[in-house]
Amino acid sequence: MDRITLDRLTPYEYQHPFDRQALITMKKTPGFPALMRKISELGVETYYRIMFTGSCLKVTDVNFPEVHELFLEACRILEVKDIPELFITYGDKEAITVGVEKPMIIISSQMIDQLTTEELLFVFGTQLHYVKSDNILYYQVAIVLPMFAQALDIFPLGVGQLLAAGVQMAVANWQRMAAFSSDRAGLLCCQDTDAATSAIIKLAGQPLRYYDKIDVDAFKSQAHDFDQFNYDTYNKIIKWLLLTDMTHPPYVIRAAQFFAWIKTGDLQRIMERKPVVNQDNPYKCGYCSASLNGRESFCVNCGNAVSHVFEDGSTPNENQCSNCGNTLQDNDKFCTKCGTKRSDEAPPEASPGKPKPEDFV
Repeated sequence: MDRITLDRLTPYEYQHPFDRQALITMKKTPGFPALMRKISELGVETYYRIMFTGSCLKVTDVNFPEVHELFLEACRILEVKDIPELFITYGDKEAITVGVEKPMIIISSQMIDQLTTEELLFVFGTQLHYVKSDNILYYQVAIVLPMFAQALDIFPLGVGQLLAAGVQMAVANWQRMAAFSSDRAGLLCCQDTDAATSAIIKLAGQPLRYYDKIDVDAFKSQAHDFDQFNYDTYNKIIKWLLLTDMTHPPYVIRAAQFFAWIKTGDLQRIMERKPVVNQDNPYKCGYCSASLNGRESFCVNCGNAVSHVFEDGSTPNENQCSNCGNTLQDNDKFCTKCGTKRSDEAPPEASPGKPKPEDFV
């Protein structure tokens, strides 16, 4: 299967709204910056690097050439330029990403043994999402925070009140909501809906002896039935009871959100690299929906090249006002309708920078 490279893909294009809102809430939680500083002081990243490099098998083109090549393909598809290190550890089907300065992805041996090539690409994509979105720090904190809380009686770090104030809950909630975005990244990486679905089914607990009898349609039906509960309308108490003590939402909930996203057409739009056309306000960035004035050559929020689109789906030409689309005469220096100054110069080529975490909020 020939998989396309998603040219200039930004995390904002596929970010789940639950993830976006949870990220905003987490950053606004009182004590969150102080917690980040305290955990950084502990040397958590050094701990993970020592632990994983000392106990896991590093994937290279020599010892695991097939896995290494597949991982490089995943990085190519999602346009992750700074290739993380990949390690294999013994254990159940799970994968994590750590290392802010030097990212590391750790995947279990069971995944290597039991997932197909396309399913592995899905898993690689879910983890590369955290690298691409520059959210590894938060993901790493979410992993270590439960251990950190248990250690408070041993290490007098002075952060007990921060944890009591809700920081731990906010971080854990973001970790769960980020899984919805990582699933989307996984699908964009493997570019095969059935393969992504079968990967989720296996992660959800499909018995090994029934791997050759996976019924994707039956799982889709289960997810559809569950989606009728409409997770987005649950009150806070129900959501808390459902997700407390979980690092990720239940797989059927994830699948329901996954299939709902496919139905919106956003997946196809991203695959075809088409910007969003917002009929209510045509002057919005096609990638992050930031409001524009109609004259920018690139978005001030996400850095992507702006493709101005009018309500009828057309784009401005030299005889149209770039702001309102009004037809201009050859000698018009200003638009007779909105007063916008006419520009005969072609807009400069946009050069989008790497999105920063604060760009996503």
